[in-house]
Amino acid sequence: MSINRIGGLATGLDTQKMIQDLVKTHRKPVDRLRQERQVLEWRREDYRGINSALLAFRNKTVFPMQLDSTFLAKTVASSNPAAVTATATPAAANADYAVTVTFLATTAYKTSVGPVSASSAGKVNPEATLWSQRAKFFDTNFRWNPDGHTFDFSLTTFNHDGTANNKVFTVDAHTETLNGVLARISADKALGLTVFYEHSSDRVSISTTRTGDNNAAGHEIGVGTTGFLAEVLRLGTAAEQGGTSARATLNGLEVTRPTNDFTLNNVHFSLKATGNAALSVRGDTASVLQQIKGFVNAYNGVLDLLNGKLREERFRDYPPLLDNDPVREHMTDKQVDQWEQKARSGLLRHDSILSGIVSRLRADVFTPVAGLSASLNHLTHIGITPGSFADQGRLVIDEARLRQAIDQDPDGVARIFNQSGATNEERGIGHRLYGYLDASVKQLTTRAGSSTQTSSYDPSWIGRKIGGLDERIQRAEERLQHLEDRYWKQFTALEQAISRMNTQSAWLAQQFGG
Repeated sequence: MSINRIGGLATGLDTQKMIQDLVKTHRKPVDRLRQERQVLEWRREDYRGINSALLAFRNKTVFPMQLDSTFLAKTVASSNPAAVTATATPAAANADYAVTVTFLATTAYKTSVGPVSASSAGKVNPEATLWSQRAKFFDTNFRWNPDGHTFDFSLTTFNHDGTANNKVFTVDAHTETLNGVLARISADKALGLTVFYEHSSDRVSISTTRTGDNNAAGHEIGVGTTGFLAEVLRLGTAAEQGGTSARATLNGLEVTRPTNDFTLNNVHFSLKATGNAALSVRGDTASVLQQIKGFVNAYNGVLDLLNGKLREERFRDYPPLLDNDPVREHMTDKQVDQWEQKARSGLLRHDSILSGIVSRLRADVFTPVAGLSASLNHLTHIGITPGSFADQGRLVIDEARLRQAIDQDPDGVARIFNQSGATNEERGIGHRLYGYLDASVKQLTTRAGSSTQTSSYDPSWIGRKIGGLDERIQRAEERLQHLEDRYWKQFTALEQAISRMNTQSAWLAQQFGG
């Protein structure tokens, strides 16, 4: 309902100011609701920040600690990297290899037997249409126009297993260029060819991208004896430099492969040049050491975050500042920020969920792994110990002792982290933490929702509380609006009454004066 608001015309009162002051007293409960809502929003943000940190810790740090590959990484040292290098999978055994490279694998190639142009003074333009250049080619007998403008040619190459790849190309001489046709051939992955025209020599080169002698019965590149490739580009009678396979001896064993890269006994060898090299496959202590150090640092970071929130001081004399708060009007931006920092501080102090997470993390890390040797079933056995009481559960690494444990028994160190088991006590630290962190993330999501959710609706416990406060605030605002309208109606009636009295008074004064 529209209210006619007449302010002070007859009475001279500052009606708007008076009504604001009257309503202000009734607004205090609404402001308290808004402050309560703001605290809940801040608390939800804190929970979600912790949830994101636990999720990142689980996925990026804890997950790899369940894998054999994390602890059984291998490194390969070569005495002659210019001749042979190698990498090894975690399944590779510690071993030494004496390698002699006799031949490297090479690709096959052939080039035009002569210039493809009829005259060096008027060479073919590889960027112009084939039809416009047909008179410039060396072979003037090629039938450029069987059906008006198109022609076909075929190519054959061979895979490492000897199977053939056949491809027929159809060319439109009116629209395609020499370079365009050669680019189409090079782009065909199945054929595995590189083809180009070199202007100064006026010849075409064609070579395989696959190394090795893949067609023992003949050429690696089949262009036929007639047609565009064979006659116009003069490749039909070109001598082919065939591809060769790599040959090497490994610990006296002769090995022949179509490529310079091959895997044997879980070791991937890369032949670089002819010559001799001694290769040594060993456990990658440095890699395992860095993985464990990374885990400890990330674990300490999570504990610092949780313990910091649990012990953060709460300043109850600093409620959230609202936009209409009169205190805010007399404060600088810096003072507002400082006030807000205190208002946000300690919202999760002594929180039961966070306390439970800290206790469980520390228990999972420091409980011995059942089923392992009594001398190697605990972090303290590999040089990782808890700090002082003031460190609040943080881990401390004796790097020299950890390195020694990895060198002496990498499998035993790995099992402390990745041992599988039917019970939590039988599982390694990686499996324990991953399972519990998964449950913790779900618990925090139930409490405060997820920062990754796209819907505006938040079904979490805090989300529902905020939704309930929003409804209460809306109802309270409606009541305040009704109250303000009632005050305006009353003051407007007062103004109208005073106005009538003034009018009557003026009339009487006029009558008496007359």
